[in-house]
Amino acid sequence: MKRTLLFFVSTCMFLFSEGQNTSHLIRHDTTILRADECQWLLSKDMAGRSVPAALLDAIASGQLKAFDPQTNQQIPSSKIFTWRQSSDTMIERDVKTDKEKLKVIQHQIQPENINRIRIYYDWLMDPITNKIQPTVRSVELLADIYSYDGNLRGYTPLCRIE
Repeated sequence: MKRTLLFFVSTCMFLFSEGQNTSHLIRHDTTILRADECQWLLSKDMAGRSVPAALLDAIASGQLKAFDPQTNQQIPSSKIFTWRQSSDTMIERDVKTDKEKLKVIQHQIQPENINRIRIYYDWLMDPITNKIQPTVRSVELLADIYSYDGNLRGYTPLCRIE
């Protein structure tokens, strides 16, 4: 009986606290969706584009900030398409002079290769309206990882967007 009364009183204090406009955190949550299921993340002016392409372009233009998911470093907007991508060295032969030159080719992130998006969000309760709503904290773009024989092995995060 004492426990029930204590629970009831604490619940009432939580729900009917006067003068508090702050929302209360209920829980943190994470979900992974296909990129084509995340059109709701984009603003109306970006509608119709693929979600990964729109987000990467917004990062490149400085509208959004991206962070390395492993080191938590901010990724410079000018390097978002080449961040942690491999590079290859090729030999080019000049046909006129018949001389060889070494050329470094930097691979770039291709938005069409990003098929999954991980969304971190909080469930918040507003004590005034008694409504529960999710609030997106961050988004991670996930690239596919394939084995040598072409089978999908999993996903790796490319960047976290806040």
